[in-house]
Amino acid sequence: MPHGKQRRAAEVRRDIAPEDWLRFQRVYERAERAGDLDRMASALLEYCGPRLAGMRTANRELLLARLRELAASIDPRSSLGLQIRARLASEQGNHRTLLVIVREATEAGDPTARATALGLAHHRLLGPGCPQRPRLRRALAAELVAESARTGQDANALEGLLYQTVDLFIDGDRHAGRSLTELREVLARRQHPPISGHVQAIEVMLSIRAGRLDLAEAGAEARYEWATALEHHDATPVYWGQLAAVRWYQGRIAELLPRMHDPHLALADSGPYAMLALAAAAAGDRFAAESAIASLVGRDRPRSGWWLASMLLVVEAAVLLGDAETCARAYETLRPYADQPAVAGLAVVCLGSMQHALGLAALGAGDVDRAVEHLRLAVQDNLALRHWPALIRSRTRYAQALTRRRGADDAALAHQQVTAAREEAAALGLPTGPHDEPAAGDRGPVTCRREGQWWLLRFDGREVRVPSRSGLPYLAVLLADPARDITAAELAAGVDALRTAAREVPAPGEQDRVRSTVSKAIRRCIDSISRVDAELGRHLRATVRTGTHCSYRP
Repeated sequence: MPHGKQRRAAEVRRDIAPEDWLRFQRVYERAERAGDLDRMASALLEYCGPRLAGMRTANRELLLARLRELAASIDPRSSLGLQIRARLASEQGNHRTLLVIVREATEAGDPTARATALGLAHHRLLGPGCPQRPRLRRALAAELVAESARTGQDANALEGLLYQTVDLFIDGDRHAGRSLTELREVLARRQHPPISGHVQAIEVMLSIRAGRLDLAEAGAEARYEWATALEHHDATPVYWGQLAAVRWYQGRIAELLPRMHDPHLALADSGPYAMLALAAAAAGDRFAAESAIASLVGRDRPRSGWWLASMLLVVEAAVLLGDAETCARAYETLRPYADQPAVAGLAVVCLGSMQHALGLAALGAGDVDRAVEHLRLAVQDNLALRHWPALIRSRTRYAQALTRRRGADDAALAHQQVTAAREEAAALGLPTGPHDEPAAGDRGPVTCRREGQWWLLRFDGREVRVPSRSGLPYLAVLLADPARDITAAELAAGVDALRTAAREVPAPGEQDRVRSTVSKAIRRCIDSISRVDAELGRHLRATVRTGTHCSYRP
């Protein structure tokens, strides 16, 4: 780029803050009235940032229209023309065109356009694809770092270093932590708030993997406030993705269901729909869960950087729903990615090994032998990743698969895995998972009857007496009718309402209040039972579902 154009681009950066839409509009329209195409292009490139996907629909469409107009008006071989074409190709999801533009910029000796195209091409290659994709991503990141010596821009070097670190996390490389440390050291010398924000998000992900969920939640909130203040377009999806991971490993994902309809999430990748599916399934809202799953697997959706993690959540939701067909389809879809970790975006969320998703999908589809093998590998992979919450989940599911298979040594191995999972969970203050009692189905269902101010529960050949409390009548109704879905509103209305053909349906706001009240009462009741009989408590946690619909499924 000639020196004069470099100066004009710098003037644009001073004139507008990239996060300030109104100021950008004024700068762009002033340049448009003056017929200054270069200034229009510089303003547009400065405002767009890495991508437009997280923007409001109207703003995004306006920016895309302006990109198209400029692409048709500016010399396509000029520096700004190459950059505008690269931005447009990125929004169209065409990484092959971006690679062509990289070559054109190289031939033109234009380091600024080349750096722009390299960064955008890397971003478009974050999702799963052909076996050569990881190697291509790493090459693009390395070239971006090298190109910074020619552009003279610290931002290009830092972006390349960030992408190198992200690639290592996506590939499950054991050197990822060292690369992150080196990036932090560079940032300590060269301040760059956007890159620092991405590092902050990666650190939240690592706190989740370490099982430090309270710290992770606080970090996610701090990062969200920071990103929102700068009007970063990824602030909302990254925050919700991280919060959903925290709640999932806490066994509290159903709590997020009422908040999963945030309109900002509709602008994001597949992650929010997968979170909605899992939250709805855990809450017993079958219709919402099935609708969310259908939106993810019902057609050939683009496989973005959130796709693998989203599919792991879809499998978890399908298993909770007993959806064998979705499990079977997911298994075939995910087989090529068995050796990858379920990392989302720029390494902002990690849900552990994809072997876990495959094992769970096989289990949900009824293929127990495959489930055992995949879940055995998931335990190994999550140990290597040092992802302790995912390890606990994989151990629990592995034990469940072994119990179903009933091989010669399976019972002893299942017991070892459950014991290890409970010890690890106790050390971290985490639940072992939704199915932490692998042999629950081998025992008769729990029975329950009232005796004055006490309730008598019979389970596994013994009797347990617990004092009456608010959630026990709800629990008694569920225990009396195993495998039947009963709405929280019906439970709140009382047993008589279950026998009444015409039932009054509460208003939507009242439904949320009733669901929350009934679910909390049942969970507290199970907690009190656990203090009297830990094994019975574990059985109830594994088999009682709460939410919009409640049930007991031994």
